[in-house]
Amino acid sequence: MDICFDLRKANWENNNSLPIKIFYYMASSKPVIYTRLKAIVNEVPQISEFGHLVDASNSQEVSEAIAKYVFQPQVYKRHCEQAKSFYNSRYNWKLISPNLLRFVEKLYHD
Repeated sequence: MDICFDLRKANWENNNSLPIKIFYYMASSKPVIYTRLKAIVNEVPQISEFGHLVDASNSQEVSEAIAKYVFQPQVYKRHCEQAKSFYNSRYNWKLISPNLLRFVEKLYHD
């Protein structure tokens, strides 16, 4: 796969849940095309540097995002590099696991 997609409906549940697979996609050095969800906008603000947020119900917007990668290979290459870079520097498990463990420990101690 050259481009990773997640074009889910932008309902309340999806808007408020950060899809974890975005981090796996980043780790695989692949650009993403995702539904414009509030959780992604809030938690991964640099997504435009390695992907596109779209209205999943707008086929024109989705196809334009795909075409950008097909017809502008330099954008595709840059987004692949940036995806891996952001994953390595901000979102890999070694970096985030201490915070997750503190969060879970706090839940059980409070």
